[in-house]
Amino acid sequence: MLNTFNQDVEAHSERLSKEILDSQEHLVPKEVQDRLSDPFRKMLAIYGEANILARYFQTRTRTAMKIIFSLSLLMVLFYSLYSNAWQHPVFLGIYFLAFIGACLQFNRVEKQAYPSKSLDYRALAEGLRVQIFWLLVGLDNDGAADFYLRKHRGELDWIRLGIRALCVHNWVNDRQSIALVKRHWVEHQKDYFEKAAPENRDSLSSQRRWADCLFCAGLIIAGQLLGFNAFFQKIPVLHNFIIILIGFLPAFGAVLRAYSQKRGYDAHAKQYAYMAGLFGRADAALEKYKGDEDRGREVLRELGKAALEENSEWVLLHRERTLEIPKGT
Repeated sequence: MLNTFNQDVEAHSERLSKEILDSQEHLVPKEVQDRLSDPFRKMLAIYGEANILARYFQTRTRTAMKIIFSLSLLMVLFYSLYSNAWQHPVFLGIYFLAFIGACLQFNRVEKQAYPSKSLDYRALAEGLRVQIFWLLVGLDNDGAADFYLRKHRGELDWIRLGIRALCVHNWVNDRQSIALVKRHWVEHQKDYFEKAAPENRDSLSSQRRWADCLFCAGLIIAGQLLGFNAFFQKIPVLHNFIIILIGFLPAFGAVLRAYSQKRGYDAHAKQYAYMAGLFGRADAALEKYKGDEDRGREVLRELGKAALEENSEWVLLHRERTLEIPKGT
């Protein structure tokens, strides 16, 4: 997998060079980078590459997910049209094309390994984030690889080995102040998670509301058809249209529910809220022990270990949410 990462860096780094540099400077400001050793800047460069490639493949995965779910919904619609309204071969042909399109998109994503690359490169970036700030604050004897992905032996060993290989250096001249690390790690992460948690809750609530509305609409229309069936039978076009809506609207709601589950909004909201609290408590502790460098380093050491453990759980969560064509369409 390390060779695959290097190949992706070579294939995409030129096109994504600006985003990679911005990612590095967001983590550690340019004026600080200028004071660091070449091996440290190399580590920062690999962090930037891993971070941006993770975003790139995540975007590709989410786009593919939307296409697959949309095509699945299209299959439901045109099968309903064919079976309940107009048995024209065009509708059956569109159903067949949508099915083939969803399968081709799914196979393309699997062949290119977008989901696994997104997860693995994110795991590498988050491990390097902790390692970088540990080294900046003088925690030279602590390696992120020793606390990271311990439940994921085997296929993810390359991440730990890669982080460990980058740490073979004397980092004493790269040490920076605890205040800098607090500002660019603790506060940045706290702000990110405090924003991300409610965003995921809102997305979950919105999609659940829409799904419930679609289910209810299908039920109400079915009730109307049951109560006024004799009337609707006199207008075949309207009757067929209602039959289609009765099947299509709940199916649309089910697709929204399935998409929401695949995106993991609920789990993300809970995890991000926990991480916001974790970094918030660390921020408060660093304020409390301001001026006491030994206590400050200990806070950052424990924060890093907790962040690595939580990132490991994040990888496990998403590896269980494999991309697939929605069933029951």
